[in-house]
Amino acid sequence: MGVQALSRTENGMTYNAVRSLITIMDASAPHEYSFKFTLPRGYRLVWDYDYDDGQDELDDGTVFIVDENDEVVRTIDPAWAKDGEGKDIATHYTITGNTLVQHVDFNENTKFPVVADPTEGDTKISTKYLTKKQVKKTRDEYAGKPKHEFWDLLMTLVGGRVPELETAWKLAKFMETNINATSYATWNKIYEKFPKSKNRVKVVTKYRWHHKGAWVATGIAKYSYVTK
Repeated sequence: MGVQALSRTENGMTYNAVRSLITIMDASAPHEYSFKFTLPRGYRLVWDYDYDDGQDELDDGTVFIVDENDEVVRTIDPAWAKDGEGKDIATHYTITGNTLVQHVDFNENTKFPVVADPTEGDTKISTKYLTKKQVKKTRDEYAGKPKHEFWDLLMTLVGGRVPELETAWKLAKFMETNINATSYATWNKIYEKFPKSKNRVKVVTKYRWHHKGAWVATGIAKYSYVTK
């Protein structure tokens, strides 16, 4: 087995991951391969099937690394394995504490070598070079009122007859309003400090993977004014 750091750039986004390489040469090789994770206190491995995110229909066998607040911080792609002809081999994971075990189902009739690579996803990073005008446009996008037309209409129809729905509606409005306010303040700071001697600002934003394929921005990691 070996470990390989992965990094690719696509549409201005850099994706980072770590791949554990498995190569099975013949039928006498082990069928199980263990990967022990050294995790901070409170972190754990959990199946997407067992993770309560309200999107069970999208579960596909991904394994999450979650923190002490039950937030997804990293992911491990669903198990896969292929034989020497590129055909799929039956395989699956099991979890024991902080150890992930990949089970690979091969026999003496399998075409070797069999390969697999459990891939642990990290973050993706967006790097953009924006003019002052573009910064202002981005800032102003957070200045308007939150867009809740659908929810507002729904509330007028159901009134107070569904307390749970009304609570969710109020929470959504509260969160969006606060996110907008925070984002506006950040972009306004970048806009107001834009020096006349520079024509671009380099903005690096980090994202974390969450909720079945959705990337959530954790905020601007750093920014600096440049000439480009």
